[in-house]
Amino acid sequence: MLEEIFNLQTLEEKASYTWKNGNYLAKRVMGVFSINLYYVDDFFIEIYFNRKENSVGWIKTYASHRCYEPYLEKIKIEL
Repeated sequence: MLEEIFNLQTLEEKASYTWKNGNYLAKRVMGVFSINLYYVDDFFIEIYFNRKENSVGWIKTYASHRCYEPYLEKIKIEL
């Protein structure tokens, strides 16, 4: 699916498509949101899950790999 077509879908359709077809990459927390990063069909998707309300708040797409920069601090590399 193209990113432009994905963005035309409802929030529920976007979430369902991501969970069925996406590759989970990472998670971060920002306030009440648990933000999960996925990769699907040549673009990245962040799903903002409101932990307080137990619901998806919004979904954001990225064509650039720069979207994973906020997740890099969670990666631990030991030598």
